[in-house]
Amino acid sequence: MRTFPRWLVVVMFGSVALNLFFVGMLGVSYWRCGPLYLAMHGSLSSNPYRMGLAMQNLDDQAREKLTPIMQVHMPTMDNSLRQLRVKKAEVHQLLITDPVDQVALEQAFRELRLQAQQAQESVHRMMMQAAATLSPEARQQMFEFKGRGHHPRGQRGGGRCDGPGKSSPVQ
Repeated sequence: MRTFPRWLVVVMFGSVALNLFFVGMLGVSYWRCGPLYLAMHGSLSSNPYRMGLAMQNLDDQAREKLTPIMQVHMPTMDNSLRQLRVKKAEVHQLLITDPVDQVALEQAFRELRLQAQQAQESVHRMMMQAAATLSPEARQQMFEFKGRGHHPRGQRGGGRCDGPGKSSPVQ
């Protein structure tokens, strides 16, 4: 039977222990916070698809008011987000190219910032129009969702998970 050097056995056990630790941490995070969800990251305004989730809080009449607004704005927002993904891919490609072209990378980052701003502005236009059509109670209900992760047990707080029953104020 072949024996391995002692240091190799220690390294292997250490590696397995570290992997089990990280898998355990992911499991605890999943258990405490629920499934990782897009809405956990950033604010409502950074992703128009969260507006659909926020609309779930509203009554049928308010949803009927918002549906045409979203249908009008969604093609523009989809196009902006598609272009944003293209710009991100261009930046990524420039970052992994050797040697790094600083001038092209600077220009790509500038275009990425501009595209991100345009995408955000299109979402904001839709939110402004939506806010103008809703009652104060419906706005409170809808925009209360802003910045929160969706959690099936209703125990999610603000931008991070504080554990069962705890909640952070929405900023």
